[in-house]
Order: sequence, then structure tokens, then C-alpha cells
Amino acid sequence: MNSDSSGGGYTKARSMQHRDALLLLGQHLAWRDGDAVLDVGCGTGEIARHIADRKEVATVVGLDISKDMVNFATSKNTAEKASYHVLDIQDESGIREDWRGKFTKAVSFHTVHWIPNKERFLANVHMCLEKGGELLFNLFAGVPAIKVARDIKHHPKWREYLTDYALQLYEWPKGDVAGMSHLLEECGFEVVTCEVHTLTFKLDSLEKEKAFSRPLLGHLQYIPEEKQDDFLEDAISMARELYQKDEEGRVAWEMPQIVVHARKL
Repeated sequence: MNSDSSGGGYTKARSMQHRDALLLLGQHLAWRDGDAVLDVGCGTGEIARHIADRKEVATVVGLDISKDMVNFATSKNTAEKASYHVLDIQDESGIREDWRGKFTKAVSFHTVHWIPNKERFLANVHMCLEKGGELLFNLFAGVPAIKVARDIKHHPKWREYLTDYALQLYEWPKGDVAGMSHLLEECGFEVVTCEVHTLTFKLDSLEKEKAFSRPLLGHLQYIPEEKQDDFLEDAISMARELYQKDEEGRVAWEMPQIVVHARKL
């Protein structure tokens, strides 16, 4: 789901997502002795390791659909209380019996917009939580830059490379808090909070804008390596047209998202 399957480059590109995840954890979750935590879409494992470092937490299980990500997390973000496993959370058959009803908390940061079947995600996380267990996640909901990720496939310079590319990113409809709340309730959750948050990033160099953009541009696996910088610059130029600029001329990259804190009934 990202252009750097080795993990290392993705870790660098995820620095702002990492900061966002830590902020949401601090705002919404209170840790209790013996907490067992499920991290869905754990990626390279930084958040899982951060959670495992808390003295109250007994265990953390990180899941990711990418074998490369899980291998990286296992080798670089190992922790005594953390383990990492390859799993598509939409696949109920992959959920181990000893995970079912085990977890007191589940988190998923910047992952759910990559999952097409939101109902199956919620149902399977619900299955893994104990009664009263908490779920915290976020997902994109109307990010302007995603329009660029879709439109650049038809750019005259790049369309020949992107004939077989399909953007596999499934945002939630912009601002649809009511729809998300209804889906959570249908899947057996009590909604604690369901809100729109807008993250705003101001990046002071093209190189930082490139690093920021990479996780959204799976197109890069289809672009020859020697042309990837040129491709990124074109994508960033297109995105800049959709955003406001501050008094110093920096683009204010706005990323609207839905943030959910729910509890299993």
C-alpha cells in the first residue's frame, strides 16, 4: 500500500503520522494494568513498541497485511511484550482463537482508509475485543491531495506507466460522522466520540513534501526509479493548486479525517 516495501523509507515518511498517532493515544485512551492491545495496520512497528513500553500494558499484537512491514517491525521494533503477524483484518479465518475476546484495547492509525470493507474491519476487531474493550482509529475523509493521486494517472507524461495502476484507497465520505456512527452501532459498538479532525502540515522544503507524499503514491512502483523524483514533483505541483498558502508561501497541507473512539457493547 505504499511505495517503499522495505520498511526503512516508509518509517521516515511516516514521521508525521507517527506524531498524530501519539497525539490521539494521549487524547483518547487511559491505560490500565494488564491492558492487552491490538494494533491493526502496525506497519513498521513504532507505535506498537511505544505502547508495549508502557508499564501498564501486558501485551501488544501488531497486525499488517504486508509481510515486508511485519519483517521490518520484528527486526527493528522488537519488544518483550510485542509480537507482529501478517494478516488482512478483513479475513476472519486468519484470526487466531487465542485472539478472540482477548484484547482490552484496539488501535488503528492511518490504516482504515486502505481497507475497502469497513464493516468487516469493525466486525473482526469487535470479535477480538473483550466486552467493554475500546477501539481507537482514524481514517481520511475528503483529503484534497487524494484527488491528485487519482488524477495523475491520466497525466500525459505518466499515463503510459500507470495503465495497470488502480488507487486502492477508500476514504470515508467527507464529514460523514453520522454514517460512521451508524456503522459502528450496527457492528456492536457504543460510540464514545466520532469527530472530524483536520491535520495541517506546513513543510519547508520540496524534499519534505516528497517524503510526505510517498505513502499516498503507490504509483511509484510503476514509475522507473530514475523518473520518480520528476513524478513526485509533478504530483506536488498539482496538489499545491488545491491548497491555501501562508504568508511565507508555504502550502498548508490539510488532511481531514474521522477520528473514532468506541467501546464494545
